[in-house]
Amino acid sequence: MSVTLHTDAGDIKVEVFCEAVPKAAKMGDPTGTGKGGESIWGGKFEDEIKPTLRHNSRGILSMVNSGPNTNGSQFFITYDKHLSLDGNYTVFGKMIDGEDALVKLEGVESSDFLGSLPRGSTAPRRVFVSSKRTIRLTELNMSGHIGKISGKLFLDGQFATLADLESLDQLESELLEKEERLNIDITEAHNEASSLLVQHAQAVHDSVEEGDKKSIIAALEDLSKHELVDTNKDVQTAIKKAENLASSEHHIGNLLSLQQNYNTSTETDSSARIKSAIQEYLELNRRDVPTAVEALHKQWRKKLQRSAHTELQRLSQEAEEELVNCQYPSKEFQPSERLLSTLEEMIFLDSSLRTQSTADPQGVPLQAFLVLTAPYDIRLRFHFEGNKDTNQPDKPEWFYSYFLDIVEEQENFLQEHMQPLLGDSDKVALNEFICALIPSAIRKASVLFDALRDTSTELSHLLYETVVFETALKERYFYSPNRGNWVGISGSILTPSRFDIWLNVERNFAVSRFHAIIQLPDAWEIDFDGVERGATKPTKSALMVKDLLEGVTDHYRSLASVTYRLKFLIGIQTTILDLYHEQLHEQNLLLESNISLLSRALVGAADKQKTGGSEGIWRVCRIFGSAKFMIETLQVWGEDVFFLELWRDITSLNNSSRKEGGIDNDAMQTSATLPTDESDEGTLFDDTIKGYTSLQDRVYQTAKAFLEKRMQDGMKEYFKLNDWSKNVDYPDPENVPPSSQLSLPIQTMDKYLGIMRKCLSAEDMYQILKDFSKVLSEYFSRQVIMVNTFSAAGGQQLISDVREMWTRLGLPQDQEYHRIYESAGLLSSRDFKPSHLDGATVKSVVRRRA
Repeated sequence: MSVTLHTDAGDIKVEVFCEAVPKAAKMGDPTGTGKGGESIWGGKFEDEIKPTLRHNSRGILSMVNSGPNTNGSQFFITYDKHLSLDGNYTVFGKMIDGEDALVKLEGVESSDFLGSLPRGSTAPRRVFVSSKRTIRLTELNMSGHIGKISGKLFLDGQFATLADLESLDQLESELLEKEERLNIDITEAHNEASSLLVQHAQAVHDSVEEGDKKSIIAALEDLSKHELVDTNKDVQTAIKKAENLASSEHHIGNLLSLQQNYNTSTETDSSARIKSAIQEYLELNRRDVPTAVEALHKQWRKKLQRSAHTELQRLSQEAEEELVNCQYPSKEFQPSERLLSTLEEMIFLDSSLRTQSTADPQGVPLQAFLVLTAPYDIRLRFHFEGNKDTNQPDKPEWFYSYFLDIVEEQENFLQEHMQPLLGDSDKVALNEFICALIPSAIRKASVLFDALRDTSTELSHLLYETVVFETALKERYFYSPNRGNWVGISGSILTPSRFDIWLNVERNFAVSRFHAIIQLPDAWEIDFDGVERGATKPTKSALMVKDLLEGVTDHYRSLASVTYRLKFLIGIQTTILDLYHEQLHEQNLLLESNISLLSRALVGAADKQKTGGSEGIWRVCRIFGSAKFMIETLQVWGEDVFFLELWRDITSLNNSSRKEGGIDNDAMQTSATLPTDESDEGTLFDDTIKGYTSLQDRVYQTAKAFLEKRMQDGMKEYFKLNDWSKNVDYPDPENVPPSSQLSLPIQTMDKYLGIMRKCLSAEDMYQILKDFSKVLSEYFSRQVIMVNTFSAAGGQQLISDVREMWTRLGLPQDQEYHRIYESAGLLSSRDFKPSHLDGATVKSVVRRRA
């Protein structure tokens, strides 16, 4: 039967188990006092507890009582699973609708916890409206988990419509009557409490005279419940000791009872006898174990564990025989009831007394799953440890692929049949199966490592495939044993000595690959397609070095050891980054040297062609683009989750080892400043980025020097002009033809800047043009204006030349342009009004007029 509870917070629809608990379906509190109404039979009625009805979920309806067989009208609704209430409270229904209302009730502030269910306490009044198929509960005792009901909810519930206001006078009268009754109850309770205090005090006095310690303890406990009574501290200490002794005595008695039941059990099935003893022990273990009997308690646990272990061996043999009968692990395999029953018993015996431990980095599987994986372990040995063609040392991926096929083959059986046997535990059948089979993979990987330790390529391939396999287990099956702290297969086989062997192999391979990259014929060619459009273009060598470093990261990404990961980063990746930086630096030094010699005319024709012409500007772009690409790559890596976690781990490692002198000095190679706390916002590559940034800045200065030198050489003839004071009347002063001596240098500089525009981003190119504009402006000022005398025609010619130079080369018309342009304007006309020149500059320019 379904009924609806109308509450101020909303409706809750519940299903009442009338057939199982007929008496509990009718309830109510006609008194409206919150102290608990009588049942329809009058007084209290007996418990009607059914083992099949449990407090195993949210929304369970159960009767409130103050002890055995004291059920009245009060009940409660659970907010969560509370199996500890089973056997003590009568379950009579469950919620089937109204979750939103229950959530509101749950959110009301409360100082008590649902699980405590204090007996004899009263709750704030809560009114439920009834209809023919609903129940009127004028009082619902939920003080343990509802708490105080606000005045707003009360008013909303009493006056839902205007018509309800007509009953205000009647309600006021009822409230006054109840207030009067409460005052009478309070007076009676006060008198009763005073009488009890006198009785308890007399009981303590009488007990002391008679020497009855138990009576003393009981009397003082009752006396201490009253706030007005201050018992002696020494007496309280004695009471506490007596309580502890009584608790220990009680617990020992329970253990003795357990021993007697275990020794005199009539169970003929040894498994059932042990299971019964374990259940009794677990029930006892749920209570607080006194300190005095902890050793005895642990001793009993060990005894049960030994018995369970012996029984597990017997059950394992039975399970193995039944697996054969069921044709496991063939395609025809169908689990029998006997097999599943045996496996369930094994799981209970194995897991009930097991303590969670992280001592084994691979986790400890349940014995039942070891039985299931034993046939597969034999298959793996047969195919991959004998003389079969499948046992190829250079093909570890064959073994790992076969392993994954096994897991996939048994996935349905594990989820449909084995997972239910694990009950409410947090264990996953698929994880347990993999955990039981993992030792086979560790054994295989260890054998292969020792066999391939002298073959660098194959050893590297083994570790790579191992990491790929570990990743597949994590991502495909969410494999995470040992509370998520899985070190992987690589973590088990890589002892410190083995790791050093592997690290040397990987380092030698990476360094060899790096040298092969930079010696490629096209290594220093610019790759225009390797980055997004509009970005500064790197060389092909920079892109290949990045790929090499990312491959190294993939090799050690899954390593659990922070020290191992750090050694990989330092020993290989930082080494490669330093080698590439050295290559770029040497090329820039050579370019700087040739430009310096070129400026003094000390280079031969061949070197002049390499560094003084278009090849020189191409070299600048290659070095600059490669350096910037590595900076951007390292910045992205520094924000990658993997490297951020490694940075955090180094922080913890450095802080924990500071007392011993700090982290390994090798770590200093990754960053100039080691992290000292987790708020440090640095990255692993800060120091390396600084090195490449310094190189990039230096290459930029080389580019500026190159352009300045080429401009200076190309404009020598122009700077030699001395006819600026000529008196010529141009027919159109606004369109004077530029000087012919500028034609060649403009073509040359346009070619160089055009090359740079192809290779550099708009941002980098703008900075180059801005700086070149400043250099050009200074040369016009020093080499032309300040060393010549100008007529108006000469000033007009200079304006035309400046305009032509800046326009043809696409230079920004910034402050430098306006400075030189307005200087030419002052020389061309006495009426010209400058807006970008200061007074001193105007005076110095005006002096150059003829």
